[in-house]
Amino acid sequence: EYGILNEAGFVVLTGEPGMGKTTLLQQLLAEHRDHFTTGLITNTHAGTDTLLPWILLAFGWKEKPQGKLEAFHAFQQFLDTESAARRRVLLIVDEAQNLGVALLEELRLLSNLNQDKAPILQIILSGQPGLRQLLQRKDLTQFAQRVMVDYSLEPFKEEDSLGYIAHRLR
Repeated sequence: EYGILNEAGFVVLTGEPGMGKTTLLQQLLAEHRDHFTTGLITNTHAGTDTLLPWILLAFGWKEKPQGKLEAFHAFQQFLDTESAARRRVLLIVDEAQNLGVALLEELRLLSNLNQDKAPILQIILSGQPGLRQLLQRKDLTQFAQRVMVDYSLEPFKEEDSLGYIAHRLR
């Protein structure tokens, strides 16, 4: 939430499977849905050659772009339209540890559309601890420098678990 409210270009959320990352993201979306145009990508894998069609689909784009250049142009127009309407765009990529270097670089380049104006595009990457390891690679130094918020969910302690169970039972 800190990253969203402070217009962080990139937010990274990591944790082991079952730690509640997706639940936390759904809660953030529910609380802030009226303030953003949101897109969610939940099925990622390194075999994908470009994210742009998936990103456009996540924001409800109906037409299928013919190529990367057309997809980029469509996304840029989408961001311009949202900016003119004074709406920020929030892209959430779940299971982001599967993206790989090339797709993360594509996201970094898309974040360049924010330069010389108030940030319109914010990106949250959610994934398992392998995402944090991936971002520490030398060839992702430029990407890592743009991450403004990096948070790792840790397991509950015993007293936290008891409190959570009691809350859910109530």
